[in-house]
Amino acid sequence: MSLNSQTNKYCCSRCGAGGYSIGLYAKVKGIDNKKAYRELLDRECFSLNKSQIEISPINLLADIELRDAVYRELLGMLKLESNHKRSLRNMGFLDTSIELDLYRSVPRNYIKRRLIANCLSKKFNLARNSWFLSGGRF
Repeated sequence: MSLNSQTNKYCCSRCGAGGYSIGLYAKVKGIDNKKAYRELLDRECFSLNKSQIEISPINLLADIELRDAVYRELLGMLKLESNHKRSLRNMGFLDTSIELDLYRSVPRNYIKRRLIANCLSKKFNLARNSWFLSGGRF
């Protein structure tokens, strides 16, 4: 899922759902947009009279080199399912570009996804300034 805080929009690459933050909040909470708007407006951070507070990020990103290494490791653990390859071909992609661009399928099975995440978490520490790759400093 991609979130754009500047345009206040979201888009899910898996199911194609998209829209504005109020709609996303409504879907997550299982309520309609009107109620979601009211709930968000009642919160301090969305109030018209909000105080000037600085919000520090909870999760700082690791450096790009580490994120790239993790992403490449993840791609190495995934394969492209035949139905996804067929869909890409139907959209006009050539087999060479599918291979070069490293298209992969994320397992639908929750347990398989958790196993991949567990394997990555054992190999990489993504906490900022803690670049330990199993066996040494990255």
